[in-house]
This record gives sequence, structure tokens and C-alpha cells, in this order.
Amino acid sequence: ARVHTVVKGDSLWVISKKYNVPIDAIKAANAMTKDTVVLGTKLQIPAN
Repeated sequence: ARVHTVVKGDSLWVISKKYNVPIDAIKAANAMTKDTVVLGTKLQIPAN
């Protein structure tokens, strides 16, 4: 898996498009319950 550090302007939609991975997969890999991302958070990006 890759790691993405959230930067200004990021959203789950932007990150999803960047890595071509579904939003639900990113949320599941990071045990996220909300659709918001916090600046500086390191997110696991699952293989697509």
C-alpha cells in the first residue's frame, strides 16, 4: 500500500482520482467513518 499525506486542497474525491482507488476503499483501509480528511493525516492507499 502507498501512503498519502493530506495537503491543503485535498479531499477524498481528489485523493481517489489521484490514485484511481474508490473512496470507499480508502475509507475502509483507514477505518474512516466520515468523508472529511484532516490536514497532515497520513492515509493508507490500498492497491487498486
